[in-house]
Amino acid sequence: MMKGKLKSIGRMTLAVVLICSLGLVMALPSGAAGGSVNYSFAVSGNGTAAWSVENPVSGSYSVKLVGGPQTGSDYAAVVIPMNGSMTMSEVTAFVYNYTFENDGEWGPHMCFYTHDPVDSETADISLYSGGLGPPPGTPGTAGLHTIAVDGVTPGFFWYGSETGSSLTQGLPNMYTLEQFQTDDAFKDHVIDRIQIEYGWWSAGNASEPAYVDSITLNTTTYDLEPPLPPLDEDYYQTGDSPVITIYDAAANTAPDAMETIAVYVYSETLDDLGAIPVLIALQETGLDTGVFAGIFTLVGTTPGTGELLVSHGDWVSLSYPVFGSVIDMAYVDNVSPTIDNLTPADGAMVTTVTPTISASLNDDLAGIDTDSVVMTVDGIVVTAVVTPTSVSYTPTTDLTENSHAVTVDASDMTGNPATQASWSFTVDITAPGITGQEATPPVVKPNEENTIVFTAGVTDATSGVDSVTIDLSSIGGSATAEMLDDGVAPDAVAADDTYTADITVTIVTEGTYSLTVTAADAAGNEAFADVALVVSSDIVDPVITDPVITYKYGTSVPPGDTVDISATVTDNVGMGTVTATCDAFDAVDNTIPLTAGSDIYTGTAKIISDTKWGDYPVTITAQDAKGNEAEDTSLTITVEAGATGAEIVMAEGWNLISLPLIPDDADITVVISDTTLASGDTSSVGIVRAYDPATGDFPFYKPSDGSGALAEMRDGQGYWVFMNEADTLTVTGREWPVPPDVPPFYTVVEEWNLIGFKSLIDMDDTEYLVSFTAYPVLWSYDADVGQYTNVKGDTMEVGHGFWLWATGAGTIVPPQ
Repeated sequence: MMKGKLKSIGRMTLAVVLICSLGLVMALPSGAAGGSVNYSFAVSGNGTAAWSVENPVSGSYSVKLVGGPQTGSDYAAVVIPMNGSMTMSEVTAFVYNYTFENDGEWGPHMCFYTHDPVDSETADISLYSGGLGPPPGTPGTAGLHTIAVDGVTPGFFWYGSETGSSLTQGLPNMYTLEQFQTDDAFKDHVIDRIQIEYGWWSAGNASEPAYVDSITLNTTTYDLEPPLPPLDEDYYQTGDSPVITIYDAAANTAPDAMETIAVYVYSETLDDLGAIPVLIALQETGLDTGVFAGIFTLVGTTPGTGELLVSHGDWVSLSYPVFGSVIDMAYVDNVSPTIDNLTPADGAMVTTVTPTISASLNDDLAGIDTDSVVMTVDGIVVTAVVTPTSVSYTPTTDLTENSHAVTVDASDMTGNPATQASWSFTVDITAPGITGQEATPPVVKPNEENTIVFTAGVTDATSGVDSVTIDLSSIGGSATAEMLDDGVAPDAVAADDTYTADITVTIVTEGTYSLTVTAADAAGNEAFADVALVVSSDIVDPVITDPVITYKYGTSVPPGDTVDISATVTDNVGMGTVTATCDAFDAVDNTIPLTAGSDIYTGTAKIISDTKWGDYPVTITAQDAKGNEAEDTSLTITVEAGATGAEIVMAEGWNLISLPLIPDDADITVVISDTTLASGDTSSVGIVRAYDPATGDFPFYKPSDGSGALAEMRDGQGYWVFMNEADTLTVTGREWPVPPDVPPFYTVVEEWNLIGFKSLIDMDDTEYLVSFTAYPVLWSYDADVGQYTNVKGDTMEVGHGFWLWATGAGTIVPPQ
């Protein structure tokens, strides 16, 4: 059973406690059509007033008024407080409804209770009912009656202490509402309360219950409803123990004592069996509180004391004779709700990344408890839109192309849980991939019978390939010729994702035919690719000669670097395309285009960065304008950590440099030569000096005349180079030696050392000199500004040399 819910029976929303006694006030929340109102009852003599669900017209709560046998002061009334919020002159309309199940003598009437805000004189301005004077009065026949008060029909009389009015009080004097609103004494009277009263007759009998539904004051309608139903819920399950709460101050007859009252509960099952209602004793909750409470238990088998026999779908009624017959009702709901209409359907393929995910929620009695509804997508609770009949969620971020699992849990208002709905669907927005589509042979002769095989590689990562077709209608075949995977249809087990279709046909007209391959996946995504077929009387292949691989340095290329491919290609008709393919090429399908320059075709290929060392064959493919094709497979690329190069930019004047790699040849005349300088002339170099820490000497070399004792330039050493003019030196060599050669290391002596920086990337000194840390300063020289900078704790730049002061001898081992 769901606790703490507002009850709804008929049109009503209810709260707090049920009260019945003269002058007691009950708080009604904003569920009333007119807003929050404090209603109360007033009775005298034989009159009784209570809340009831016995209204023969609405079947919902209303005020049950019984005036009883009339002796002049017997009446029952419901009180609508106004608290001076309106004056008589502000009343523009007043309507109230009541119902008789059987004929009565007269109906209830209404009364304004007012006072003068200046002198506090009071008045009771009443609508004639029939029991107090001559007809017509309010009708007493069976059925629903709507009494609409206008301003121009006489029917009001008054009693009170007001002395300044021109209107005579007491019956049989009756006036219109407008007369009170324009009277100098009454027009400014404020309204304290309005009462719907049944009785006050000098004789007769007002025992036929009058059920009062609502009142309308001006444009506001107030449904007369109790503040809290005696039963704490609308719906229960078998096994629940409903709580009954009744506020009856009149039952508090013994001061300073906790008393009991008796109520009766009944069910549809008992009614079907002809059994009698079950008596339940309610205990006062404290001394003189006037609030009585108790429980009973709903059972599905033989009931014991304090138990009520029920079945699913039963109504359960509560009667309190003091207030009348049935004062509240509820229902028994033992059946769990259901969840269906799952969207997308289980196993569905959807082509949007933000599909609407939803389910219908069904319950035949209590209704769905919307707070209990939980939807998860891939195990994560999502913020779904929940109504009493559905749950829906549209992702705010794109779902991945994959299978997605959904669950929905829900319970009804009595706590019956639904069987969890769980399903999955797949998001697939990517069409299949089509690669390697071709015709074999690619060129056929006209007016001859040719057998042509069309091939395409087709894959789909998510929902799988559903169909592959090729349009052969332009060459005499089917527009939707099926392509099979090694003879196997796409919806069966595929062999190798290569789909083929063949046709034997005679084509008359020469030309290039574009035949479209269409591939669809299980989600309905489609991809298209064209296959070229050339019909030509020219079937002479192109000729490929002089294929060449040009390495940047040496006879190999390191992974991640580039090589140039070239070849001479000729054809009797005219060329179409020339390409080079190698498994080591970092390109689509490992293939690069070769661009024409006269008959020589060239292209640059990047080697995949993680290519293993070794030899890789290169295929050069040439296709002429008619589709005839030739291949050359004579080239092989060698990939290894081989020769590479680096450029050192030197400014005019002194430059402090070092070689960033191990030179292929350390001979200084090889390192500095016309071919290694961008200017092409060693005259740009004035002198090269090294430093010998053992002697403190600076051996030198002058390119102009070849003089000097400095014969080599090696990695790990720094060099002063004086430039007659700015130039760029290209150094070739290896970053690391190939085994079994030993990796480089460099000796450092105590005090000054002119060291090199063997690296092709800039590094922090702490990273490069990780093997040697005994240095307080590390000087670099900026040739552009002609000054030293201490780069200890800073960056060592490629191509620079450095003065290092060592506090002790050691070894520099460049990091790999």
